[in-house]
Amino acid sequence: MHLQGILKTDDLITRFFRLCTEMCVDLCYRALSEPSQVMTRVRVQCFHTLDAFVRLIQLLLRHSGDTSNTNTKINLLNKVQYDSFLAVVYCYVSKDVAIMTSEVPIHDI
Repeated sequence: MHLQGILKTDDLITRFFRLCTEMCVDLCYRALSEPSQVMTRVRVQCFHTLDAFVRLIQLLLRHSGDTSNTNTKINLLNKVQYDSFLAVVYCYVSKDVAIMTSEVPIHDI
């Protein structure tokens, strides 16, 4: 992803993880807003999306920086956690609070 220019600078890294988190949250909102869906199926769909996002973060952390220098990995992990936190808080403030307080996979972020 670094070769394509997605993760070259801190601003691009922040934007990438913020958009990924917002996409996961929006997918859960859209799935929950459909009244014809069974709740178990909605939860499974949300968990699949969230698991893919977590796997992407895990792979990026594993392959970032040198194996001897863990500072790069720790800095990237801190950035991902902070960006995910900000995106979830923004969605919590700007969207329906009743959906956020129900048990949905968004809490796993």
